[in-house]
Amino acid sequence: MLIEDFYVALQLTAVGMSVVFSGLLLLVFVLILFQRLDKWITQQRSAPSTDRATAPNPAVASEPIAMLEGVRPETIVVIAAAISVALSRRVQVKRVRYLGVSSETAWAHQGRVTIMGSHKPKR
Repeated sequence: MLIEDFYVALQLTAVGMSVVFSGLLLLVFVLILFQRLDKWITQQRSAPSTDRATAPNPAVASEPIAMLEGVRPETIVVIAAAISVALSRRVQVKRVRYLGVSSETAWAHQGRVTIMGSHKPKR
């Protein structure tokens, strides 16, 4: 009687552990699939495309602020205004560089957005 109970308990333990580890392996494979899918989507979005922001615009060349590396003068003015509001003083933008699309994952980007959004600048 005692031996039979021991075998039932051992059998139940083996089945329970098998189910738990099978579930964990399935979860690992699903997470790896999501990670690869996220990388693939990020690569598809960052594929080089021809847009009008990189082409030089001859109509803008006569403006007081020259076009810096494909950045339009309106964009430079908006950047300067945002910095002036954040720092509460006048600023002059001397250089603007377009860094392109980041290769970071959407999770990393959202984490940075959350951290930056939690800080309030002094006014």
